[in-house]
Amino acid sequence: MGAGAWGKNHIRVFFEIPNVRLKYVCDQDPANIEPVSYLDMLQLEKNAKAILTDSGGVQKESYWLGVPCFTLREETERVETIKSKWNSLVGTEAKRIVKKVMHMKGRGRYLKRHGIFGNGKAGQKIVQILMKGFG
Repeated sequence: MGAGAWGKNHIRVFFEIPNVRLKYVCDQDPANIEPVSYLDMLQLEKNAKAILTDSGGVQKESYWLGVPCFTLREETERVETIKSKWNSLVGTEAKRIVKKVMHMKGRGRYLKRHGIFGNGKAGQKIVQILMKGFG
């Protein structure tokens, strides 16, 4: 699967949720855009005020990018993002989604992230271990 297909799948998920009226959640009507590449998708996520998704990968990316996430499912494999309060399971019922997102409005990106996926220095540690062992 190419990057374009990845972006297409994830963008479409946002707009094809049945019975959810996004105009009540957004400050403005959401724009329906053409499929985007993975890097363009990351740029969209980075500049978002919040992310609504059912993608486990996007849940993780929202944490890394510091953007609050609302997961449109009843369960997730990214439980660490739920425990850290950076992600919220909101299901697929419109009233519940709107209530959770409206509660977040104003809070924005002020939650502290706790390094639940490490400190970003795993590569350096691996190189040090390899250098000791083979250097």
